[in-house]
Amino acid sequence: MRDRHLKYLFVFPALFVVAATAIWPLSQSFYLSFREWKLNRARDSKPLWEYQSDGLENIAYLFDNYLYALEDDLLWNSIRVTSIFTVASVLASVGLALGLALLLAPGGKFRLTVRTLLILPFAMSPALIGVSWRFMFQPDFGLFKAFFDVLIPPLADVDWLGDTTLATPNVRSTGRLSGTWSLVVDDANLPEGWSWSDETPGGLTGVAIGVDAVWTPELRIHAPTDALGSDAGHLGLTLSLDEDPGNVSVSASLPMEANRTRGLSLRGPDGTASSTGYGLLGTDAQAWMLLHNLGNAVENQITISWDSTSWDDRTGTELRLYDMDGVEQPALSLEPDEVLLLTARLEVPADAVLGESVSTPLTMCVGSGDEQVCQTISLTFEAAGVVVGVHQRSVPASGLL
Repeated sequence: MRDRHLKYLFVFPALFVVAATAIWPLSQSFYLSFREWKLNRARDSKPLWEYQSDGLENIAYLFDNYLYALEDDLLWNSIRVTSIFTVASVLASVGLALGLALLLAPGGKFRLTVRTLLILPFAMSPALIGVSWRFMFQPDFGLFKAFFDVLIPPLADVDWLGDTTLATPNVRSTGRLSGTWSLVVDDANLPEGWSWSDETPGGLTGVAIGVDAVWTPELRIHAPTDALGSDAGHLGLTLSLDEDPGNVSVSASLPMEANRTRGLSLRGPDGTASSTGYGLLGTDAQAWMLLHNLGNAVENQITISWDSTSWDDRTGTELRLYDMDGVEQPALSLEPDEVLLLTARLEVPADAVLGESVSTPLTMCVGSGDEQVCQTISLTFEAAGVVVGVHQRSVPASGLL
């Protein structure tokens, strides 16, 4: 092979990558702009104009999407925001680059600090990579969805990120005649982020149902990974007779909800289920702890219990919970995955001996019956002559699993 041909061969891999990641998506976007297309119903897209049905005189239908876009205030707002962002980002990047150059110049006072800050992007890379992969595995419009559609169809409908379940409602014919029916599914009342797909053999249209026969559509329900335990909704099902859909139809709802998970984590400053608080005579001893809602739903009925101590009778007070702003928390409520930092406070008797201590288990529970989940932390309060600030979370003890 001559050298002048070999150089094109070396360039080909780069050209292929550019075509696959830039030119092909751009051409696909241009193609879809002339179709009636929804993000969560990509397979059901259809052209805005067809010669056989619309005729050549109505070819302007092809540009309906562009006309709608020009009349949409959101488009002009997006153009305005993009313009502002472009100008601001250029000015900011140039100004920042110039400022960093001055700071890193020999003899600069902040040279060492700036060099340390420059390492931060390396720490951010894993997080950004994770977001990128999550986007590529998105089940409705991700890159791998399109890839599997073409090369490995059985994997095209796999929801790699969320959970799925197959809903199989039964449709029984109660009339005296057989007929051909079509099922329309309305997903307007699904929780945000949820979707569905049809896995019914033969599809949902043109279904022949005999007298007293049963037809079972198969609808795959997709729940996102961040679905909350409180998520609930329904699919609207409308079955119509193909011969007379306007007069012969029946509707029903297919309810669905997320499986609720419950879990609590209650830990002290060293990562174990214990915490010690110190207090001066006649003041509160404060034991630090971290409460984490591990479930996927709001917990607004958290029961709290503890044992009385010998200090309670001597001070006339009992254990109390406070947040880190010093506000007492007589009742607790946690959002999904919320972390709450608390201090348990117990007044030290004025006549206590330095070094004297009391202990009590503190138990927090969510749910009831078989679904109840509880966590217990051992609290120790000690009378001290010197007290520093409330101890914060540290590295767990060596060997802790």
